[in-house]
Amino acid sequence: MRKVKRIAAFATHGVILMILIFAFARSEILDSELKTAGVTTRKKLPEKKVAPPAKKVEPSKPVVTEPPAQAVAEPTPAPQEKLAASPDAADRQVALLNRLVAAYPDFLIGHDGVSIIWRNGERMQFDDGKAKTYGERLELPDIEDSFFDAYPTGRPSERPAQNVDPGRSLHEPFFARMYGDCKSGEVEARMAELVWLPKNSGQRIQVTTVNGVDKRLQTISDELDALPPEFLKYLTPLGDVYSCKPIAGTARISMHGYGAAIDINPAFADDWQDRRPVKGKFRYRNRVPWEIVEIFEKHGFIWGGKWSRFETSHFEYRPELLPGFNPALPIASTSVSRPVAGREPRVVADPPALSPPTAAPADVELLPLPTRQPRNIR
Repeated sequence: MRKVKRIAAFATHGVILMILIFAFARSEILDSELKTAGVTTRKKLPEKKVAPPAKKVEPSKPVVTEPPAQAVAEPTPAPQEKLAASPDAADRQVALLNRLVAAYPDFLIGHDGVSIIWRNGERMQFDDGKAKTYGERLELPDIEDSFFDAYPTGRPSERPAQNVDPGRSLHEPFFARMYGDCKSGEVEARMAELVWLPKNSGQRIQVTTVNGVDKRLQTISDELDALPPEFLKYLTPLGDVYSCKPIAGTARISMHGYGAAIDINPAFADDWQDRRPVKGKFRYRNRVPWEIVEIFEKHGFIWGGKWSRFETSHFEYRPELLPGFNPALPIASTSVSRPVAGREPRVVADPPALSPPTAAPADVELLPLPTRQPRNIR
């Protein structure tokens, strides 16, 4: 009897175990079928939670991308336009015009406050009123841009500041009208020959006779020739004198192209193009003695060593940038330059009788823009 009970209990347990196994297997089969049909089971529902309300994207003011009202207001006037409206700026412009007219008395007879007046009565605009970047002042300059940076006379106490190149901006129509166009041979027709350092060198060079540049360079040569022997190595042989070439890095003709510039011995010259820039600045270096620089400046020549894009061998005749220089003073020289054979120096005609204008003329000549593509506007 006891044996029968054990067998019955065992059978009962076996039946219960089989029922459990069948139920579990049936549940797995059902889950598999639901997954195949794309239905999520109760076990997976917690994994597909809906994002909390704080995460919902709703239109709001912080995500508006339109510029604020002040950003679309009328643009602020350019700095040069602001200056032109101030009395101080007007006084400055008149002072600069006075200096320009005084620097070139053979060609200019006056100004009307906004334009210069040539001897033949033509007028040329002085300032186009546009605010410009450094590159634009080099490639698209008006006459006023030459004065943008004041040329420091004497011995400066520090190297030139970044992008400060006084006089490096040249308005071609202005200088071509005086010296001629080197591309058409006009400059060469006005050249004279002189002997550089006749006591120590004797090198013959050709420079323009316009504005008495040949006589002024001959005077400079005489004074340099009298310096102690240790200065000679910086002065001879010369580099470029007359050369129809552009300013480095621009499409503008340099003063070499007008026969009014000279480069002393390039062996002792330092040039910004040979120096690696560091943080936009070029490592400045100069080996030219100040005694040489001062003689050139005394006679109306500025020095490229006072530019941030420095050229320490370079000198050019720019009397308008030297406030203390008077081109009307007699030129004293023990030597005399002579015209190049077969060429006659230019004769400047007497100015016509003109009454000084009291207001800006309506027909002021507009400044022409370059026809070639500028390379360094930035």
